[in-house]
Amino acid sequence: LPVTVQAESGKLGSNFSALTDNKIKYITPKANYAGLTSPGDTSRIATYQVTFPDSGMYNLFARVRVGADGFNDDSFFYATSFGVKDTSKANWIMINGLASGGFSDSSSSVIGSGSLGTGVWKWLNISKYNYSGGSGVTFHVNADNLIQTFQIGSREDGLDIDKFVFGKTNVLFTVGALDNGMPGTKSVDSTLIWKGPGLAQGLPKFLGSAGD
Repeated sequence: LPVTVQAESGKLGSNFSALTDNKIKYITPKANYAGLTSPGDTSRIATYQVTFPDSGMYNLFARVRVGADGFNDDSFFYATSFGVKDTSKANWIMINGLASGGFSDSSSSVIGSGSLGTGVWKWLNISKYNYSGGSGVTFHVNADNLIQTFQIGSREDGLDIDKFVFGKTNVLFTVGALDNGMPGTKSVDSTLIWKGPGLAQGLPKFLGSAGD
């Protein structure tokens, strides 16, 4: 199951507004700080307490809507790892270029960048989304610490954020699953599948298996 975090549920810095659009509650920055390489101060940081059901590696997903100014409304920051961060650049990742990506069809798997534009609610796999020449990070949860602090920072106004989701890295999630908190589908890393030759080829003994 994905772990859902409503964007308005956190401790919001004073630069965020919490609004409602047709029953969708979301947050949006009050001001534009596009020149920043980190949030700058705590007024532009939102902090969340996230309870995980299990340890493991998680991807970060976000449901966002990019405003009418397109590439001037499509960036924000998120912390490089769990915990309360200061505003040093090393603690933050800038996610940018969201105006040209994303998924909204309920059956679409949220992998890759997608191709949606502005003015529509859409899902992105932030951990896997390529932006500004870089890529995101995954988040590790230890079994002895299942309650984690997660932070984001504002950068450009006009970017609306509905919610975040953490999903196991070995699970594929469709838009429908992320929307409704439903289970994903276990993925298989094709690089780990042995493609031959047979392990006992040409030998007097053989190796076999039954079941998965």
